[in-house]
Amino acid sequence: MRDMTWVRFTKDLKLPMSVGLLVKAVLAQMRIARHVSAIGYGMGTVPAADCNCTDLWRCRCDFPDHPFRAAPSDFWPDYPLLAFKVRGTASWLRLWLLDTGAGAVLVAEDTHPLPPTPRPITRACFMDWCDTCTGRIASTSGASDSCRCTHHTQRPS
Repeated sequence: MRDMTWVRFTKDLKLPMSVGLLVKAVLAQMRIARHVSAIGYGMGTVPAADCNCTDLWRCRCDFPDHPFRAAPSDFWPDYPLLAFKVRGTASWLRLWLLDTGAGAVLVAEDTHPLPPTPRPITRACFMDWCDTCTGRIASTSGASDSCRCTHHTQRPS
């Protein structure tokens, strides 16, 4: 996963065409675009066994005595990896998908809990883009308030 390229999910996002089309299709089906903070894609590949095991959920082709262990490399295809960093109210969720060429398959997800979020906070800080935060929040009444993100309230030591 260290070879993946992570980019912020913004309006002017530039992705390779195949990744961009897949991201567009996946986000439309999952309906999470509003909460996506970053997208990871690229060189991180996951080797998957293309064997004839009858029970694919219990297949363990990584055993030394498995008949496909010594198979030619074309039996072990590499699928590109795609990831979404999704912001929830109390946690970050990372969704990991394999790009199969005809679509994407969700293979893993991990959740990272967050400390309570101070209020008010800008959308930029909420999405973990504190370096783009103006520090001010405009209200509907025309007044503005300061962003209370820890990025603004704690000074580096």
